[in-house]
Amino acid sequence: RLLRARQAEDALRDSEARLASIIAISADAILLVDADLRIRLANPATERIFGYTDSELIGQPIDLLLPDWFLPVHAERLRLIGAPPVGQHTEYGEGVGKRKDGSVFPLEISIGLIEEKRQTAFTVTVRDITRRKQAEAEIKRRVEQLAALAQIGQAVTTQLNLDRVLKTLIDEVMSRLDAEGVSVLLRDTPQEMVFAAVNGASADQLRGQRIPVNAGIAGQVLAERRTVRVRNEFERRQIFRNIENVTQYHALDLIAAPVMLGNEAIGVIEAVHSRADVFTDDDARLVEAAASWAAIAIANARQHQSLQRRLRESEAMAAIGRALNETLDLNHVLQLIIMAARQIIPNADGAALMLLDESQSRVQVVDESGSREWLLATEAEPSHEDYFGQRLLKGEQINIGDLAQFDQPRPPGIGPAVRAVLARPVQSGEQNFGVISVHSNVPEAFADDDLRLLAMLGDEAAIAIQNARLFTMEHTQRQLAEALRDTAASLTATLDLDEVLDRVLSNIGRVVPHDSANIMLVKSGVAQVARCEGCLDREMRDRLLARRFVVIDTPHLQRMAEDRHLLIADTADFKGWTPLIDGAPVRSFVGASIRFKRKLLGFLSLESRQPGFFEPAYVERLQIFADQAAVAIENARLYQLEQEQFQTWQQDQARLVQTEKMNALGRLAASLAEELNRPLASISQHLTDAIDAQPFKSDGLVAARQEVMRLRQIAQTVLEVAQPGAETRRLVTLDELVQQALAQTAEAVEQYQTRLTTALQATPVILAAPAQLTQAIANIVRNAIEAAGPRGQVHVATQVEDGQLVAMVVDDGPSLRPEEASRLFEPFFTRKPGHAGMGLTVSHNAVQQHGGTLAVQNLTTDRGVVVTLKLPTASAMAAI
Repeated sequence: RLLRARQAEDALRDSEARLASIIAISADAILLVDADLRIRLANPATERIFGYTDSELIGQPIDLLLPDWFLPVHAERLRLIGAPPVGQHTEYGEGVGKRKDGSVFPLEISIGLIEEKRQTAFTVTVRDITRRKQAEAEIKRRVEQLAALAQIGQAVTTQLNLDRVLKTLIDEVMSRLDAEGVSVLLRDTPQEMVFAAVNGASADQLRGQRIPVNAGIAGQVLAERRTVRVRNEFERRQIFRNIENVTQYHALDLIAAPVMLGNEAIGVIEAVHSRADVFTDDDARLVEAAASWAAIAIANARQHQSLQRRLRESEAMAAIGRALNETLDLNHVLQLIIMAARQIIPNADGAALMLLDESQSRVQVVDESGSREWLLATEAEPSHEDYFGQRLLKGEQINIGDLAQFDQPRPPGIGPAVRAVLARPVQSGEQNFGVISVHSNVPEAFADDDLRLLAMLGDEAAIAIQNARLFTMEHTQRQLAEALRDTAASLTATLDLDEVLDRVLSNIGRVVPHDSANIMLVKSGVAQVARCEGCLDREMRDRLLARRFVVIDTPHLQRMAEDRHLLIADTADFKGWTPLIDGAPVRSFVGASIRFKRKLLGFLSLESRQPGFFEPAYVERLQIFADQAAVAIENARLYQLEQEQFQTWQQDQARLVQTEKMNALGRLAASLAEELNRPLASISQHLTDAIDAQPFKSDGLVAARQEVMRLRQIAQTVLEVAQPGAETRRLVTLDELVQQALAQTAEAVEQYQTRLTTALQATPVILAAPAQLTQAIANIVRNAIEAAGPRGQVHVATQVEDGQLVAMVVDDGPSLRPEEASRLFEPFFTRKPGHAGMGLTVSHNAVQQHGGTLAVQNLTTDRGVVVTLKLPTASAMAAI
C-alpha cells in the first residue's frame, strides 16, 4: 500500500511537472485568478503579451490588463456568461487588452473554474489575436477594394458614351477616396493633354483646359507609364502649378496613374488634396486599378464610337450618293460635296473643292462662300506652284497638322485662322479632277479616320463630277449647235453688211460668255473696228471706231492672223499686248480670225475684266462661230461692193448731171452775182453815208446795212462756187490743215460748249490750196458742232488708208434721214433755220477740185453722223 502511495505521488509530481512545463512554454497567457479576481499566478507568455513581470502582476486585480473603457463591457459580459461548472472552460470571446505601455490590442479569452483546497479559483487563458485581426482587416480591405473595383468596372463598362464613362469613373473613384478632386486627362494631340472629365475642386474651371504632354507629374506619368504618389517636398514641387492660375486651387498631395491602352499611354487619372500626406499606398492601388478599368472602358467607348461613326458614315455616304445621283447640275453637285464633307468630318470648320481645268493651268476653288479662280504657275505666286499647285497637279494628298509651323504661303480660301488642312485627290481612274479639302481652326484636328472618309467622299465626288461634266458638256454642245443653227439662219437672212455685223455681235454671247466684244474688218493689212459692244462709254467707243491698226504691228492681231485664234489668260503676262483703246479694263482675251477661204476678212475678239476667264474650250467654239460669220460677211461684202459699184455709177451719172447743172448755175450765178454786187455796193455805201450823217445812229438803217452785207456775202459765196479763185497750191499735210480749221471753229466750240476730241496722225504731204481746203474742213467741223447741239460731242481724226489721206469728223447729233443725206451737198439745202445752206456745198466742191471725195454716213439709226474726207497724196497725184 505504501508503495502504491509513493507511486501515486511520483505520478502526480510528474504530471504537475509536465503541466508546469506546458504552461511555461504556452504561447498564450495563462493566469490563475482568485475569487477576488486578483492574479495569483501568471506564465511567462503573460509578460511577453502584456509587458508586466510576475512581481508586477501577482496580487494585482485582473482589471489592470483591461483598458478603462472596456471594464463596463467586461463586467456585463461576465454577468451574462456566469460561472462555468467546476473543471470546465467557458468561452469569453474577443475583447480588448491593455499593455503596460498603455497600448491596447485585440485578444481572445477563455475562462475555467477550479477548486483548490476547497477554494474557488479561475484560470484565464488570453490569446493575442493582433495578427489575426490585421489579416482579417487586410482580407476585408482587399474584399472591399475588389468589390469597389468590381463596382467601378461594372459602372464604367456598362456605359458606351465616352463622356458618361469618364464621369462615372471619376464619381466612383471620388466616392472611395479621401480626395478633394479627381480628373481624367486624355492625350488630345501629340503636344497636348486635355482635362476630359473633372469632379471636385475647381471642376468647372478645369474641365476642357489643355496642358503640355510633358507638364508636371501628369506628363511624367504619361512618359514613364507608371503610377506616381507624391511623398515628399521635392515631388510636390513637380506638380504643374501653371494650372492654378485657372483653378485657384493649391494641391499638396497627388496620385497619378497612367491610362494604358495596350502599350500606348492615352491619358492620366489624378486625385488631389490640399493637405499633404493624405493618400496611402492603398489609394494609389485603387487609382491604378481604376486607370486599368478606364482604359478598358475608353477602348469600349471608342470602339462603340467608331462603330456608330461608321454606321453614320455609311448612312451619310448613302444619302450623299442618292443626292448626287439626283442632280447633274455641276454647281449643285459641288455644293453637295462640300456640305457632305462638313457633315461626316466633325472637326472640319470648312471645306473646299479645287478643280483643275482641262489645261491644268487654272483651278476653280469652290467653297461655301462661292467660287473663284486660281491661276497656277504664275510669276506673282510661284510658291503656290511649288507646294500646293504641284501636289494638286500630281494628285497627292495633303495633311498639314499646323499651318503655323508651315513656311509656304496659304492657298486660296485658307484664312489666317486656319491651323490644320487635310486634302485628298478627286480621281476617277487616271483622270485627276483636283482635290477635296477640309480645314480646322484647331491644330492637329484630323485623324486617319478623317483621311479615310475624305478618300471615300473623293471617290463619290469623282463619279458625280464626271457625270455632271459629261452632262454639262452635252448640254453645252447642244446649246452651241442650236446657237450656230440660229446664227446661220439669222446671218443668211440678210445681205446688208451692217445687219450681218449686228447679228454676229448679238449671237456671240450664246456661244462664248464675255464682258465686251468687237468685230474688226481688215483692208490692205489695216484693221478697223466695225462693231463693238460692252464696257465702253460713248467717247471711248467713238475713239475706237476712228482708230486703225496695222496688223503686222499689233502683236495679238498678228498672232490671230498667223494661228487663226488666240487665247490670253492674263493680258498683263502677254508680251506686247496692245489695248484697242487706252483705259479699257481688259484682263483676259480670246479671239479668232475671220477668213473666207484664205482671205483674211477681219477678227472677232472677246474680252473680260477677270483674269483667266476664258477656257480653252471657248477657242474652238469661237473659231467655229467666226468661220460661219466669215461666209455671211463675205457675201454681204460682195453684195455691198456690187451695191457700191452700182451707186458709184449712179453717182457718176448724177455727178455729170450735177456738173452740167453747176456749170449752168455757175454761169447764171456769176452773171447775177456781178450784176447784184454793183447795186448792193452802192446801197451799202449810201446807207453808210446816211448813218454817218445822222447825229444818232438809226437802228433801222444799221439793220438794213447788215442785211445788204449778208446779201453781198451770199452773192460772193455763189460766185466762189461757180468760179473758184486761182489760189496758189503748195505742199501741206492734212493734219496741219485740220489743226488750222479747228482754230477757226474755236469760237463755235466755246459757244456750244462742245466736247471736242482729236486723234490726229502724221500724214504725207498733199499739193493743195491751203486756204480753200482749210475753209472746207472748217465748214465740216462747224456743221458737226451745230448738229451735235449744246454740250454735244465731236471727234476729229486723221489717218492714212489705202494710199489716201483720210479725215473723219464724227458727231453725236441726230442721224440723217435718207432724203436729207442725198441732198446734203446741194446748194441752199439746210436743216438749220437762218442758214444759207452753202457751207457743205463749198466744202464738197473744194474737195472735188483736189481730186478727193466727201461722204456722209450714219453711225446708228438714231444718233451719230460721220463725214469722211479722202484726198490723194502728192505722190499719188504725181503718178496720175
